[in-house]
Amino acid sequence: MSLRGGGALARVAAMAAVAVAILRPILFSAGVPALRHDWIWPLTPGGVAAAMLNLSAPVVGTNWNAAGWLPRIDVVQPLVLLANAAAGPAIALRVLLLAILLTASVGAYRLAKSYGAREAPALLAALWYTAAPFAVVELVAGHLWILAAYAAFPHAVEALLARRRWYAAFFWFATTAIDVHFLGFDLLAMLALALVGGVRPREMGGAFAGLCAFVPSLIGVAFAA
Repeated sequence: MSLRGGGALARVAAMAAVAVAILRPILFSAGVPALRHDWIWPLTPGGVAAAMLNLSAPVVGTNWNAAGWLPRIDVVQPLVLLANAAAGPAIALRVLLLAILLTASVGAYRLAKSYGAREAPALLAALWYTAAPFAVVELVAGHLWILAAYAAFPHAVEALLARRRWYAAFFWFATTAIDVHFLGFDLLAMLALALVGGVRPREMGGAFAGLCAFVPSLIGVAFAA
């Protein structure tokens, strides 16, 4: 199968095939995962409201993941509510997971291309990023918010490297704030781009603005510590 000419179709097919292979146990089984590690996907449409109330509770305990009002909850849960109401929990989960993995593939591909990679190496990099052990482990654990931030991360870096408009960097860096752990990755990537990537600090305004989305999470960490 050639990666030239009809390359776009070939890329999409390869990315979709890898996503389906990773998600096969979920896509081709009934219902949704439950009673396994951190899987909290509602089993019924009515369960979404209860999940939102539970995850919106005040900060409790000493674990920073107990900060229930982090942005990942504010962003993800309303979308889960709408998707479950429209299509039911099983279909909504499958659509979300496919969207996350395809977003990761596209982001990694575009980032590799922005570094000058040829078609085949860029596609291989995209498929590896999507199927990397980190991504698979987080999927098994049910950490869908981490996967969403992981999928956004290469888009954020590419937006700076390719000098896209400020709102592209803002959107993708803000999206990584779904999970507070990605603040460190974001800052390291920005530092690397400034030191060796030729991106000037004044070209990072959108990224710095996007990082403000981490502020509620950091406040939550401070209270939960």
